[in-house]
Amino acid sequence: MYIIVKNQKIGLIGHSRGGAISLLTANKNKFVNAVAAWSAVSKLDRYSERQKEKWREKGVFEVLNTRTKQVMKLNVSLLEDIEQNSNDRLNIEKAVRGLNKPLLIVHGKQDLAVSFDEGKKLFEWADKRFTEFYPIENTGHTFDIQHPFKGSNNKFDTVLNKTTEFFKSNLN
Repeated sequence: MYIIVKNQKIGLIGHSRGGAISLLTANKNKFVNAVAAWSAVSKLDRYSERQKEKWREKGVFEVLNTRTKQVMKLNVSLLEDIEQNSNDRLNIEKAVRGLNKPLLIVHGKQDLAVSFDEGKKLFEWADKRFTEFYPIENTGHTFDIQHPFKGSNNKFDTVLNKTTEFFKSNLN
């Protein structure tokens, strides 16, 4: 998640799960004025019952980031938090439906990590008076940015330019 402050107004940008966290935060925090969600998830409970069972047994769930090759260990307390708060504090649908502030949803149409349908779902829940859905053709989850960062590209430049325009018009 990234915070932008302009003219005493606050905008949040979040990518993937960070997009969900930005949405949840903006819904609860009256000081946040606008949100840009890039390739955001529409739900935090993304695990099968079998995965959850093994997670509880081991105490951690290991996730391989296929782009960075890092193994990230998620403590079982994350699973417990998601399950205990899925109807309230961590309910993304509820947060988006109650947002009532400018929202930009950007999603790659060929996203294999977070389905394009999840971006469409976020838009479906959102107040259309304040929301813009901006699909990016022929790109995936990271808008063709490589890790480690080797420079921008036309698709990511489009995302950056659209987001800049969004915040300029909503934080002035």
